[in-house]
Amino acid sequence: MLSVHVHSIVADGMNVFYREAGTAGHPVILLLHGGIASSFQFRALMPLLARDFHVIAPDLPGHGFTSQTQGRTKPYSYTFSSLAHTLIAFVDGLKLTSYALYMFDFGAAVGYRLALAHPERVTAIVAQGGNAYVEGLGKAWEPVKALWGDVKPSSATDKLELLRAALLTPSGVHWVYSHGSGTHGNGRHVAPESHIFESSLLLQEPARQDVHLALLADYKSTVELYPLFQRYLRDWSPRVLAIWGNGMRFWVWRARGCIGGMCRMRRLCCWMRGILCWRRMWRRWRLR
Repeated sequence: MLSVHVHSIVADGMNVFYREAGTAGHPVILLLHGGIASSFQFRALMPLLARDFHVIAPDLPGHGFTSQTQGRTKPYSYTFSSLAHTLIAFVDGLKLTSYALYMFDFGAAVGYRLALAHPERVTAIVAQGGNAYVEGLGKAWEPVKALWGDVKPSSATDKLELLRAALLTPSGVHWVYSHGSGTHGNGRHVAPESHIFESSLLLQEPARQDVHLALLADYKSTVELYPLFQRYLRDWSPRVLAIWGNGMRFWVWRARGCIGGMCRMRRLCCWMRGILCWRRMWRRWRLR
């Protein structure tokens, strides 16, 4: 199995931690993790992709081991726009001018912004629950949508505290990782390392809870950008592999049998159980 190395680089006033595997000079693939997660979630995937790609997986600000530098002049604003700005600085710092994007969950909100900023750099996209259509928002979003429409600060605070109690405790993180997986959603197919690791970070640094709540509240800004994401997909027609699990609660199958509403990507669908088909498809794309 090929080795995975860890590094950090200063970008946009942040110490951005990232994992790297593969050989420089091979096609680059950026792995963008989801919410309440980090590059740790890609620890098993990276060696598989490293046989054919130069694999880079950063921890987004507020996640994993990425942190503010001591020299940063003002506190970081945890919005998806800020995360994308930092990621662009990170990519520029590594002098990456061409890359594929693998984006999962909240990583898609950042990845699509990166694609909008530099569409000419994106060679292909793997979207695992990487939503870009309102039809793909599942019922699990309803409590968050209620927050988006609340104009009373006191009421919004109450809703945030409910979300904190539901999602940002060890049991809540376990639910996020395991619900909908395996038989009857009991999480038998989910190794415990990831949710235990993320729970420990939340317990060690309670301020991280506020980061995740801020991003949930800010996801409305991503929904407002969905039309631009869709236009990008139409106008630039990047090669896309769209992957949805049939047990996902936040990002769902909807709209005339489409994947998260992405009808035009229907023929590219692959079940989560077909995870090893990624390398075969990437190889076919490289030969084109």
